[in-house]
Amino acid sequence: MRRVPRSNRGRVWSRGRHRWPALAAAIGLALAWGCRSRAPTPEGGTGSVPRRVLEALHSSPPSELVFEGIEEYVGERLYDYMNGAAATYLECGFAVMAACDVLRGADRARVEVYEMSAEETATALYAESAAGSERVLEAGEAGCYWSGFEPEGLFRHGRFLVRVYGYPAAEGEGPALVARVAAAVDGALRDAASPVP
Repeated sequence: MRRVPRSNRGRVWSRGRHRWPALAAAIGLALAWGCRSRAPTPEGGTGSVPRRVLEALHSSPPSELVFEGIEEYVGERLYDYMNGAAATYLECGFAVMAACDVLRGADRARVEVYEMSAEETATALYAESAAGSERVLEAGEAGCYWSGFEPEGLFRHGRFLVRVYGYPAAEGEGPALVARVAAAVDGALRDAASPVP
């Protein structure tokens, strides 16, 4: 075994030591880049139809409803919003989703507006999701409702899917809350998705 003279050992170590700051900086930049891409799209977003629908409801809300806290998730960033179900949406041609909270007095709701790549994929995903629903929700081209701890409505309009989760203050108010919010979103979606002459 060859012995390294004492004077050379110090230089070898010092050369390696100077690499650590560069490596730490590279790791820091990679982490910062990864964290930056995981946040919801800030106000202004991409100008997608789902975002425009919720912004229209925020700026001119229907009576008694307040829409706030709009978030937008594009493509695979949907995983930042939901974990397991994101894969299903992405496999079905998901493009963008905008979500926000809705307040009506003491009642709260959550709205998610999904834009799919084509009407056919939205129809197929709606049909799969609506299996086992309890009743019809009067919104969009097709709508359904489930009651329970978290009352939920789902409706489809063209290439768009809309989910409404209700959190009523009083028991039994879930269907009315979900129907009211769904009707407001449906009206704004019809206005935003209609072709411009």
